[in-house]
Amino acid sequence: MKDLAGLTLSHSEFELLAAYCGADGVFPKTWERWTELMSRANAAAAAAGLESQPLQLSPPQFKEWCIRLEVVPCLDALRAYAISVRTQLSADHSLGH
Repeated sequence: MKDLAGLTLSHSEFELLAAYCGADGVFPKTWERWTELMSRANAAAAAAGLESQPLQLSPPQFKEWCIRLEVVPCLDALRAYAISVRTQLSADHSLGH
């Protein structure tokens, strides 16, 4: 869950993300459930001694990533996407980009 810590998106972006992840039975179906999930993710990161790295989520980019990797958009895919994006951002930062 701590992989999701720091993810941000607007209510309308959540609606789009929820539509993409509609087949996932565990994906939060409401904005309220989403914000609860984000609170738990941030708390899990803090409890693990990790700083939650902010990441503005783009549902269309997530969907494109899923298509490229041939994975179904879901909560597990979102975790993998967040890890992938943060890894790339970290690598770009260490290279001075």
